[in-house]
Amino acid sequence: MGATCRAVRLVAILRLLCAHPQGFTARELAARLGVSPRTVQRDLADIQAEPLRAPLWQDEEYRWVIMTGYDIF
Repeated sequence: MGATCRAVRLVAILRLLCAHPQGFTARELAARLGVSPRTVQRDLADIQAEPLRAPLWQDEEYRWVIMTGYDIF
């Protein structure tokens, strides 16, 4: 059950970032997803790693953003 919830959360993070080009802080994502900011930080690191390799970065305001035009589907 835990792996399924995590997979759903990873997709939810990607969808949120694709839908909101201004991005989110880890704290904002955590509040939306009902988890801790540390959990979101781990998820973001995994989203950037193999096999997903999503093009994420933090802007100068510590908001996580995704490369314009990236689509998960």
